[in-house]
Amino acid sequence: MKQLALSACLAVLGVQAYAADLHIKAGSTYIIDSRQAKLNLDTLTIGDKAKITLASNVDMWRVDAKEASIGYGVVIMGRGESGRDGANGISHREADKCQPGQAGGDGAAGVSGGSGADIHWSLGVVSFGSVSIDLSGGNGGRGGNGGDGQNVPDFPRCTESGGAAGNGGNGGNGGKGGSFRFHYTLADGAGDLTNSIEVKISGGLRGKGGQPGIAGIGTSGRYINKKSLSGGRSWEAGGGDGAQGHEGRAGASSANGRLDIRLINGATPTVPTEAPQNEAPNKSLEQRVKSLEILTQKLEARIRLLELDKE
Repeated sequence: MKQLALSACLAVLGVQAYAADLHIKAGSTYIIDSRQAKLNLDTLTIGDKAKITLASNVDMWRVDAKEASIGYGVVIMGRGESGRDGANGISHREADKCQPGQAGGDGAAGVSGGSGADIHWSLGVVSFGSVSIDLSGGNGGRGGNGGDGQNVPDFPRCTESGGAAGNGGNGGNGGKGGSFRFHYTLADGAGDLTNSIEVKISGGLRGKGGQPGIAGIGTSGRYINKKSLSGGRSWEAGGGDGAQGHEGRAGASSANGRLDIRLINGATPTVPTEAPQNEAPNKSLEQRVKSLEILTQKLEARIRLLELDKE
């Protein structure tokens, strides 16, 4: 029912969609479509091991939520699609009559990879488990191979050349990596989440160029008998092989995305210019307690993920 109400709000408001809350159940698979590309929420809840995928027409997912509770083992996929490989050029069978060999077709260029999506979050974090986000650019497609030129067999009195080899197609460019901007506040009691986020924002790899085809073989040279009173033989050159093709150029790798994770309500520690001597041990003790709290949080997160795997 909540999802239905959310969709209705999004369809009406369009650009900056508002809904009371969004709850993605634990272990579920959830698609963010264009109607949910911009969300203004009171509450965002994502359960343990939920998998969220951004639809292909969503190039940015923006979420503003007053309160957010994120579970453990959450996966978000916004990776750019890999480009398709170029088609191979046409190759020709051996000629069945005396004629110049047909040239092999050129390989088609590989398609460039898609850019990774951008995610902009502004959340009031109540609890945070662990999240893995993939916004990598898609790899460029490989260029198609050139087709083989046509061979011309040794037909009688035939001196035709073989067909030229087709050129290899150029490789596609890699897609640009997406960016992740996460500005958040921490509610009282919420633990540090710096080490709870894994983000991939690398650019896509370039596609390789296609290989050229094989040049067709022309007719061979041969001796022929002279039609004269003196007789004898003379050499007649063959047609020769077709021209060699060229290898396709590789595409270009693309740039990585940007990462901006920022606590926007963090207290800046103040250091007094003349601290009383008896405060130094207390400050050292506070730092050690804080380090133990962070270590405990990390251990709890690992234990929680192991428990989820057993389930």
